[in-house]
Amino acid sequence: MASAPQNTPLVRLLKASMLVLSVGLVLEIAWLGVLIPLSGEVEATDISYNVAPPAIVPMAAREAFEESVERSLFSWNRRPKVSEQPVSEEGLPSKWVLTGVVNTGRATYAIFSDSSGEQRLRLEEGMYLEKWKLESITPEQVTLSDGDETEEFYLRETGQPQKTLNQNTRKSDEEEDTD
Repeated sequence: MASAPQNTPLVRLLKASMLVLSVGLVLEIAWLGVLIPLSGEVEATDISYNVAPPAIVPMAAREAFEESVERSLFSWNRRPKVSEQPVSEEGLPSKWVLTGVVNTGRATYAIFSDSSGEQRLRLEEGMYLEKWKLESITPEQVTLSDGDETEEFYLRETGQPQKTLNQNTRKSDEEEDTD
């Protein structure tokens, strides 16, 4: 076996650098030993940031939060749930209003609101509104049927005025009565 030469300039340089680094490490350890006593105690420095702690504000009683905690997190308006009302035979148009028709390209939806405005439903063809099945959706109207009867809901135009009594006709009627 051939052994590597022991005294090449590269080996001598490596040995010298190892000696210098070892001496530097010993000197650094000695220097830190002088600065930090070997007893293990380190002087704590007192740092003052001149910051006042925040004021503690007392919380309200738990009863004040019970109503909001009981509300559904997934409801769009976070109002308390209304108990289910029995279906009356008044007729579907008196309870529901067609408020929108949406065509996404993939599906067409009819959006209904109840007469009080608290509940909204998004229905596709074939879905049910109470006992009524949604038969067809067009941009202006929606047709529902329960097998025997058919109800049509029309989308009200935004520019169309709502049905209200005309105040001018009341005045003319009153003037005729006084004559």
